[in-house]
Amino acid sequence: MHQKTTTRELVLTALFAALCFLGTYINIRIPFPGGAGSAMIHFGNIFCLTAALVLGGVKGGLAGGLGMGLFDLISGTYALYSPGTFLGKFLTGLVCGLIMHRGHKPFSMKRGFLAAGCGILVNVFLSPLNSMIVLSLTSGGTTKPVLFAAVGDLLLSLLNAVIAVVVSVPLARGITLGLGKSSASHR
Repeated sequence: MHQKTTTRELVLTALFAALCFLGTYINIRIPFPGGAGSAMIHFGNIFCLTAALVLGGVKGGLAGGLGMGLFDLISGTYALYSPGTFLGKFLTGLVCGLIMHRGHKPFSMKRGFLAAGCGILVNVFLSPLNSMIVLSLTSGGTTKPVLFAAVGDLLLSLLNAVIAVVVSVPLARGITLGLGKSSASHR
């Protein structure tokens, strides 16, 4: 059965994409020695997971992929990472949202943490892989800086993951409660 996207869902997806962009824009860049690039601590993953927890996998994944992929594209520094970022964040949101919304049960903090944790694990593995691919293509085949950058990206991805899971689930719970009250009052 095909479900139509409502105007409200479209607006919320766009809003979350903007929040993913802004959350990634607010960052601390960590350069890697030896010209192996850089990674960053940011808040974009919080909004990617929150979007997936609130809207479901496809819409949450699109919000994360579009918002953070667009940030990479226009940042200058991370433009080559943009396709991999879009795919990685889309899959992160997709996994999170599919787990959270399986069975259409009411919001549960326990299921939220499980869904967010599983979703962000996708990112923890795909972000360093994206770095390795881009740096391999741009470094002329120099292996040591590529591996060093991938390990650094993995460590920062783990830190970002913990922050994103801890913050996104209570945030999504509050938004879900607010949207539930909002939709009931407009009937």
